[in-house]
Amino acid sequence: MKVKSRQLKYFLLTMLLLFDNVFQRIDILRYWDETIVLLLFLAVVSKRLRYNVSRNTYTLLNLLTLLIAVGTVGTITLYTLQPYKIAIIKDMIAFIKFPAVWILINHLSVRHYTYPETKRDELYAMDVAARVFIVLAITGALLGWLFKLPYYTGDYRLVNPYQFVFDHPTVLVASTVFSMGIILTSDRKGKNCFLFLGCILLFMSQRAKGYVAILIIVLLVIMKESWIQGILPIGNMKRGGIIYAALFLLLTGGMTYAMLQGKFQSYREAGMSAARVALYVTGINLAIRYFPFGTGFGTFGTYLSGEYYSNIYHRENLDWIAGLRPDAHEYAGDALYAGIIGQFGFLGLLIYLILLARMCLCDLAIAKEITVKGVLLIWIYAVMASVTETYFTNSTAVAMAIILIMILQPLKRESNHMPVWRIAVDT
Repeated sequence: MKVKSRQLKYFLLTMLLLFDNVFQRIDILRYWDETIVLLLFLAVVSKRLRYNVSRNTYTLLNLLTLLIAVGTVGTITLYTLQPYKIAIIKDMIAFIKFPAVWILINHLSVRHYTYPETKRDELYAMDVAARVFIVLAITGALLGWLFKLPYYTGDYRLVNPYQFVFDHPTVLVASTVFSMGIILTSDRKGKNCFLFLGCILLFMSQRAKGYVAILIIVLLVIMKESWIQGILPIGNMKRGGIIYAALFLLLTGGMTYAMLQGKFQSYREAGMSAARVALYVTGINLAIRYFPFGTGFGTFGTYLSGEYYSNIYHRENLDWIAGLRPDAHEYAGDALYAGIIGQFGFLGLLIYLILLARMCLCDLAIAKEITVKGVLLIWIYAVMASVTETYFTNSTAVAMAIILIMILQPLKRESNHMPVWRIAVDT
């Protein structure tokens, strides 16, 4: 009975996370990700006397604190750029919540790593939820086409882009990638069939990141586990790992460019009139001009800097560009790293990348006990998506953090391995 109850909880939680975008339309659930951060913080504080904090935990927390400090100094120095204080507070929370959720949940759950007798009931339930999601999405595509349901955007490309019940096809891509990552981690039969259906969904989304995700999935399925572990910088590099890595990067990079060269060409032709190009170019200029701290929270390259329109868009003559105007700023959050460079400078960018890298290596170090393919897929997609959207500052990234922890906790218990904090990067 306990096993079935635990499986049901994991199944329902996985479905909630995959349909996060839908449930956010309910007012009481709109700020669920920020609420999770607060509850986790209170839980950690209440248990601080019983839980020892490892060296790597301190390192990650210190990196996050440094990032906040850099942003705060920029905010105070250039306080006239963002007149709305609520925008500064909201933007700070947005940058904190993904690493905070990852760190705090791992800190609370790391005490449960020594249970080798525990079966993989949780992973089984998550795999069922992932397969149900893909079946529902495929069914929705058929029903939407037959009965003209509002599951398609109408903005024809190769086909009519499919978004299912979500607000945008990009959200469908993220949930599909999460589902496929869970399926890749599972050892149940029939996974290739669901991976194929998932690739169909990614193609139907008609997003560039969906095309690249298909490429990555195909490569992960083809490559042997030993090859991938030889590539990854966890533990000692196996013989030939550098060669595998070079071939993997060349093949992936070449095919990605071939698939997306039309988009790259359109950016070159549009120049500074393209919002994403303008954000990256201006972000670098701001980092140089306001070295080393940048312009501060809520000022540039984020959704909130557009919602609470920052004065910097006027100063940098960006207020005429489509998607960056005061009355139409939907592209202000289309480039995470442009926002990081502009708001936190090169110093903040370095801190943020180190923080993400350490978190990723910790996950991969645990995942290698069974298979790294699913976890690697989710992290590759996250990094790729963050180039063209503020991925790590929205609720999708928080859902990703929880899904990864749900995947890895059973593996940690089965492997009877050292805690996650001491495996990968405890140096």
